Amino acid sequence: MLNTNIFPRPFSGNNFIYSKFRFYSHGFEEFDNFFKNEILKEPLKKLPREKIFSNLEFFCTKDKELILFDERINWFSRVWYFQRYQMYYGVSFISFSDIADTVSRYEEDVPLLDILSRTNAREYWVVMSADKERSGVQGQEYGMFMNSFEEFLSESGIEPVKTVYDYKQDESMRIYKLNLVSKDN
Repeated sequence: MLNTNIFPRPFSGNNFIYSKFRFYSHGFEEFDNFFKNEILKEPLKKLPREKIFSNLEFFCTKDKELILFDERINWFSRVWYFQRYQMYYGVSFISFSDIADTVSRYEEDVPLLDILSRTNAREYWVVMSADKERSGVQGQEYGMFMNSFEEFLSESGIEPVKTVYDYKQDESMRIYKLNLVSKDN
């Protein structure tokens, strides 16, 4: 039981001395603690039940945290941690696919950072998957876009403020903080 349930990595290369049905940490608990302590900095208030369903499509970002997330992150954990906060607490977790849909609605070619700065959010955060090979259901084009966006961050001198590790001590996620100036100010 220790090898299946307690040790972060089982001792043995096969399923002989541990159950193949074990849960692996992908670093989301560490992310959750960082999110609550460093990003939010204030207690969450649950939305009234009627607002939960009216806010599914639109979240006001003015004077709030805006958190963009890479959809290559483990699907099940992403839904449990990110979209739970989004739905029940109105936290502005926004996927890069949703941002791409927004950008495509503009007539002119507007840089992504300019669009973000127009939201008047208090702080801007980006949660990137460390698994550059995994493009998932989003496809290869999405993976190339995300890799180039992370290269842009690096070339701009923006370094991760937090790196989250999984059970193997491999990088799982990198969290960036963007310093954007509002276009209305």
